[in-house]
Amino acid sequence: MMFWYGGHLVFWQASLMWVAMIAFWGLIAWAVYVLLARATQGPGHADHSLEAHHTIDQRLANGEINLEEYQSLHEAIGHRERTSMGSGIKR
Repeated sequence: MMFWYGGHLVFWQASLMWVAMIAFWGLIAWAVYVLLARATQGPGHADHSLEAHHTIDQRLANGEINLEEYQSLHEAIGHRERTSMGSGIKR
C-alpha cells in the first residue's frame, strides 16, 4: 500500500493545517474563557443590580423609605451610572 507515493506535502497544505490548528485551539481557548467568565460572574449579575436600583428608586418615589435609607441601600448595592433607567440621579 502506497498512500503517499509520488506526492509530498506541499506548502499550501501545510499552511492550511497550521491555520486550522490555530483556529481550533483559539476557539477552544475562547470557549473556556467564556465559561469561566460566566461561572465567576454568576447568573444575571448585571440584571440583578439594575433591578435592585430600580426597586429602591420606586420605594423612594412611593415614600416607603426616606433619603437616608435610600442612600445607604444605594451604597450597599454599589455605585453605577444609570442613564438607561431614566432616573435623574447619577452617582
